[in-house]
Amino acid sequence: MKKKHLLIDQGGFTLIEIIAVLMLLAIIAAVAVPKYLDIASDAQQSAVDAALSEAAARYNRGYAKYFLSNSTGPAGVGDLSLDPDLVDFTATWADDGTDVTITITAGPDWFPGSATTTKIIPFIID
Repeated sequence: MKKKHLLIDQGGFTLIEIIAVLMLLAIIAAVAVPKYLDIASDAQQSAVDAALSEAAARYNRGYAKYFLSNSTGPAGVGDLSLDPDLVDFTATWADDGTDVTITITAGPDWFPGSATTTKIIPFIID
């Protein structure tokens, strides 16, 4: 008799309580997911900006090294020994005599839709 009484007194969640909790979770998800996607997009852009800065620093270091070794500036980017590997990106440098264009290309495992981003910095001619 006592066992039967224990089974009757056991309670659980009602259907309305479960629906209310699910609705709260859906509202939280509807607010949080777009914010997460914005944060992820900002992080990806920051990674591209950091890669551009690293490529510019490598160019400046290569230019300074060439200048110190030869007492004159290089004729073009091809005269500099620049390492193109930037972890998740690959850098390329091109010049037209007055400007240097740095192109950053994302690796195959990086975020979808990544293309190239360029930055132009002045090319110093002696």
